[in-house]
Amino acid sequence: MKKLILTGMILMGIQIMAYIPPAPYYSIRNNSIYWAEKELKDIDLKTLTIITIDGENISLKDYLNNYNSKGQIDFHFIKDKNNVYYQGEKIEGADPDTFKAVRYNYYFKDKNNVYYKEQKIKGVDPDTFEALEHGYFKDKNNAYVSLGYKIEGADPDTFEVLGYRYSKDKNNVYNYKEKIEGADPDTFEILKHDYSKDKNNVYYQGKKIKDADSATFEVLNSIYCQDSYSKDKSNVYYEGKKIKDADPVTFELSNKLNVNYDAKDKNHKYRYGKITAD
Repeated sequence: MKKLILTGMILMGIQIMAYIPPAPYYSIRNNSIYWAEKELKDIDLKTLTIITIDGENISLKDYLNNYNSKGQIDFHFIKDKNNVYYQGEKIEGADPDTFKAVRYNYYFKDKNNVYYKEQKIKGVDPDTFEALEHGYFKDKNNAYVSLGYKIEGADPDTFEVLGYRYSKDKNNVYNYKEKIEGADPDTFEILKHDYSKDKNNVYYQGKKIKDADSATFEVLNSIYCQDSYSKDKSNVYYEGKKIKDADPVTFELSNKLNVNYDAKDKNHKYRYGKITAD
């Protein structure tokens, strides 16, 4: 009997732990609009418009007729003739007539400002604002990484995004908002596992690897080892750091499962860039 009670308690505990409350949303009830259980008394339902992250503006009537007849609104932005709202809160100063979604998730703008979700991004020109990939954007004056961090010195006319952490212009290469000193934008290329290189240098997470040879550098990879090993003609590296005395000629990644090493050369076996016992 005790065992049954204990089992029931455990199962009940698992159910409680597994329960995730539903995400809040707007709903229309009794000619009023709510965010979760909060009634939004100041919103004019006659001019209410749903703003999708794809840039559509859908009237409440069309939304209820074509998308959800039960009164649930599954988007976070709405507006009426007077204001714009995000998750039930008014965005102060937002202009409902010109407020719209911009390409890529959660960037919006009106005639006066640019926003990330409900947050106004200071100093950005809405007329020339252009959303780019991986959270980057630019205007006529500057280039920015996510949430409005300005990339100092970047040239917006030639600025382009290379990957989730890298970008460049005609003069420089950038790691997020920091310039990679000495990087050549014309020959810079992104490699695997946070490595990159240009004609002169090799980089790990935007930092130059001292003495690494760009011409012979390669990132190593195998089915059984996805760690950040690399090598050139003279050295072997793990996460951008030189592995002392590792032999680049015979160094190779493990091709076996259930062994206590992930790489080896003629002298040693390695795990996470450190010599390990055989």
